[in-house]
Parts: sequence; structure tokens; C-alpha cells
Amino acid sequence: MGIITGMINNFYIAIVAIIVATYLLNWIADLLSDALHLVGLKLNIPHSVRGATFDAAASSLPEFFTALIAVLVHHQFNDIGFGTIAGSGIFNVLLIPMLAIMAFKGKNININLNKKGVLRDMFFYSLAISILIYFTAKGEYNFTTGVVLISVYVAYLIKLYIETKKHQSQVEERTEEIEEAGGDKPYSKLLGVTLFCLVGIYVLIDIIIKAALVVAATLNIPTIIVSLIVLASATSIPDTMLSIKSSKRGDIDGALSNAVGSNIFDISICLGVPLLFIKNPVLINFTENMGIIAFLLLSMFATAYVLLHKKGIKKKNIIYMAVTYSSFLIYVVLVGLKVV
Repeated sequence: MGIITGMINNFYIAIVAIIVATYLLNWIADLLSDALHLVGLKLNIPHSVRGATFDAAASSLPEFFTALIAVLVHHQFNDIGFGTIAGSGIFNVLLIPMLAIMAFKGKNININLNKKGVLRDMFFYSLAISILIYFTAKGEYNFTTGVVLISVYVAYLIKLYIETKKHQSQVEERTEEIEEAGGDKPYSKLLGVTLFCLVGIYVLIDIIIKAALVVAATLNIPTIIVSLIVLASATSIPDTMLSIKSSKRGDIDGALSNAVGSNIFDISICLGVPLLFIKNPVLINFTENMGIIAFLLLSMFATAYVLLHKKGIKKKNIIYMAVTYSSFLIYVVLVGLKVV
């Protein structure tokens, strides 16, 4: 792996690497999406639960490895770990739902959605952000922070488990859907495909991150912009592609639950677990990070407004998400250039 990334040593090679890796990611996302979709059907799991668990956890591994490597290898958390996950969270909750809604087939403006699933995910996402704000205001992240954040995800999984058991008791096995999705494949083969895809995602994301850093260094892009925009966008590619694939299949619940579920996983696990391994508390300047946290909240409100609209989701309303993310990009660039 080091040999491959070591070859990415100039701007032009980096650009080619990003294009090729992104193409391969799209192919792997197809395989992973099909495998997870079939597993969800065979286990008779609600689409929103599958999207919030299998899809979210699998596609969030890049963020998890990024934060873990930042702590264990580079011994720094503020620039790489927190920035990448915060930026990824804003990207996930704004752009992924927006792209999923755009990819939904049909000219029908209104899109049916399980609003209870959205409210569930938004509640736990809000809880995770509130805990993050609390510890940021205290000025440090420590072992306790990690435990509390992980506890949020455990509670989330318990809630999803209860919903799944209720669903299984009320809904018959989806035999026809399973057959259409290739239901003759054994779990062992599906597990093999999933593991192959996860390894592929890790390798390709590592290549994209390396290439992105080379491009950023060549263009003298400030660290905060690299972390909050470049790395955050790169690590969110799997989430984006999985959601788009699900939406094209007509599974809008799974697509949107993946986006918000990924954020719950990112904050609770991708931030929580690395904090269990730090030797000393990570000092956080609340004032410096206040803008990022404000955008985490603003992005959640913008998406909640679109998804929970009384008259259903309207494709034209995604403009609110686009404007919010554009404002975030402008803010990060201004901070990076030390204008604000």
C-alpha cells in the first residue's frame, strides 16, 4: 500500500489517481450496495434500519480510520481527526440527502418517506452533537468523552433493534424482493463480498487522501481547508455513492438513513473510540471551533426542514441544503485565508 501512495508525488499523478480511484470506488459501491441490500432483505430488516447501520457503518470506515490514525500514528486530533469528521458530518447531512433526492427516479416532486425514521435519526444525531458541544465548551476531550459518545451509539443500536424486532413480527419475509436481488447467494459469499469491498474502500480512500494532500500542497491550500473540505469530502465518497445507489433503486428511506446514520456513527464512534486511546486530554478551543459546531447544527436544521416538510419532500427545496453547504465552504475558505 505504501508503494502505491509513494508513487503519488506530483500534481498530475495525483489528479489521475483521484479520477481512477473515484471510478473504482463507484464500482465497489455498486457491489457493496447490492450485498448490503440483499443482507437486509434476507434478515427482514427495515430499509431505514439497514441504511442507518450496515450502510452507515460500512461507508464510514474511512472517517473511523482517519481519526484513529490521526491519534495513534500522528498523535494529533484537532487538525486531522476533529476537522475531518466535523466537515464530513456537514457534507453527509447536507449533500448526501440532496444528491439522493436528486437521484430518486420519476418526475413526481413529492417523495414518500418514513418520517419516524428521520425523527429517530435526527434525535440521536442532535444528542451526539449536544454532547460534543458540552465537552467542547469544557475545553477538552478525554476518555470520559469517548465513553459518553459511544454510549449514544449503543442506545441508538438498541432503539434500532427494537424497531427491527417489531418489524419482523408484523411483516412477512420479502421472498419476491429477495429473489429479484439474487437471494440464492449464501451469507458466506455476501460476507466475502462485503469484506472485499471494505478493504477496497480503505485502499482507494487512502489513495484519494494522499492525492488530495499532494494537490493541496501544490496549490498551497491551508490545513483547515484540506481537513474540513478536501479530506472530509474524500472520506464521504462511499456514503454518497451508497445513498445514490439506494435512491436509484427506489429505497429513499435507506438512502437518507445512511446519510444521517453515518453522522451518528462518525461523531459517536469515529470520535469516541480514538479518544479511548489518547494518553492526555485533547485541548479544544471552543471559540475557534464555534463556527464549525454552528454549521453542524445549521446543516441539521436545514436538512430536517426539507425531509420533514408537511407536504412531503419536494425536490426544489434542496436549494436550502445547497445554500447552507455553499455558506459553509465560504466560511472555511475565509477562515483558512485568515479573513475571519
